Amino acid sequence: MALQHSPQIPGDGIIWFMDGANYRCYGGTGLTASDINTTTTIYSGSLVNGATFSREGGGCFVFDGTNDYITAGDVLDQTASDISLVCWGNLPTLNSSAAQINPFIHKLGANGNYRLYVSGVSPATTGLVNYQIRNSASTIDSISNYTSSPSISINTWNHFVVTHSNSSRAVRLYINGTLSRSVTFTLDRGDTASTLDLGYASNNAAYLNGKIAVAMIYNRVLSADEISLM
Repeated sequence: MALQHSPQIPGDGIIWFMDGANYRCYGGTGLTASDINTTTTIYSGSLVNGATFSREGGGCFVFDGTNDYITAGDVLDQTASDISLVCWGNLPTLNSSAAQINPFIHKLGANGNYRLYVSGVSPATTGLVNYQIRNSASTIDSISNYTSSPSISINTWNHFVVTHSNSSRAVRLYINGTLSRSVTFTLDRGDTASTLDLGYASNNAAYLNGKIAVAMIYNRVLSADEISLM
């Protein structure tokens, strides 16, 4: 784990763990990124269409925004459990269009599930962090930092965390260790056949132009203290 990305990782409840700085995940060559969680089933990812790797900051996966991504297949719907998504990401550019989708962790499709992404916002030097879910009727519920701080900046590493309680529907969005927004969803996540991907939003045909150092999924709600230490 590179210090620039996350010095302390809570181990309890990790069910998916991609870490570009860890040789057990990716040694710098090949088409497989290994899931290095130690608590449950392993769901490794395949590098598709030329997704690359850099030793920047200890190690990260690089996506060109054209057609490359990492996919783990149709796994980890987690519709019956709490969920937390964690990502260290870096975007070189943004535009002022809210329709611009930069997908980090994505498993959203018809009839369900979740995604964490950044969209454009004016001025184009900041980004709008979004977490969305769909229920079984394909209705969307979402949270973003549109009316709250902090914002994110381009050409630097940013830390995104969302926690989602399955029972209470309480959702919290953290940016760079700080709680940005807290809401209560009205919907439950549905199951979907869409794949769990890094850098690709299949329902929008949108690809990430940027870098991902770490991506994790937990089957529990991370505490604010745990997130502040990441």
